Amino acid sequence: MESLIVGMDFSDSTITGARWVADQFAPGAELTLVHVVDPPDRPSFIERLLPPAGEIESPAVADAATRMRDLIAGAFPSARSEIRVGKPHEQILEVARERHADVVVVGPHGDRPRPHSWLGSTAERVVRGSRPPVLVTINPRISRPRTILVPIDERRLTESILLWAGHFAETFDADVKLLHVWSEAIYNHVRSMSRVGTRDAAAAQREIEKEVHDAATHWLGDLSATGFRGDRATAMVSHGNPGDVTLEMAAACDADLIVMGRSGGGAIAPALLGSTLRTVLHHATGPVFVITEPITGA
Repeated sequence: MESLIVGMDFSDSTITGARWVADQFAPGAELTLVHVVDPPDRPSFIERLLPPAGEIESPAVADAATRMRDLIAGAFPSARSEIRVGKPHEQILEVARERHADVVVVGPHGDRPRPHSWLGSTAERVVRGSRPPVLVTINPRISRPRTILVPIDERRLTESILLWAGHFAETFDADVKLLHVWSEAIYNHVRSMSRVGTRDAAAAQREIEKEVHDAATHWLGDLSATGFRGDRATAMVSHGNPGDVTLEMAAACDADLIVMGRSGGGAIAPALLGSTLRTVLHHATGPVFVITEPITGA
């Protein structure tokens, strides 16, 4: 992680997240703080009544430049800055492309109250459209991550997720909890199998559930043995809604960071968030690191 792009809206949550990144998550990386002035829409029927766009944008850009200088001088003396005009997610991703960023960092939202969801629209759009991994700095603690939860399956990003998780385990001297959640669909299929050709359906169901659970645990164990040194990684298997179970497990193991993939893959991945990731991003109580593309060679 040599170059990080940090979306900056000057909200308390975004500044706190940026400080955590600079001090704990990637202290040796080059940070570029990006603030985007988002002009209001100009309905055509009142266009002639409004001042030229530049007259509206220029004061906002000047104010943002002053606030950015003060912020860098006070908290990020080695950081670079960019002030752009446009749609925030588009401009943040454009700077990430120009700077060849290794990671894009966004706060969960501005200071507007969101009682039922952490994630704002800009953060979600950045996660949807980014090629580099995205770190969403939800409520970070003041220390490096010590416990990392990694929900995985057998899809195209699994190896990249494990590579990142292994990197974090070594960098932060952290423990990793590998989590696999078998869905309700599989669980219901197991239940239906237990009713075939047996008089003791309950016993058969328990046996089949144990076999599925043991197989998943063995698979996770093999992954942890090949991807992590020593006893850093442990395996956990559960069933239910993957997003809900991930959140429950994150709370149970007091995870400092969740590392997961953007989607199961396919052509729709850049356009839509997978339901599991969406659930986690909107309701997580700690930072989430989202791998968006396979690592070259992975």
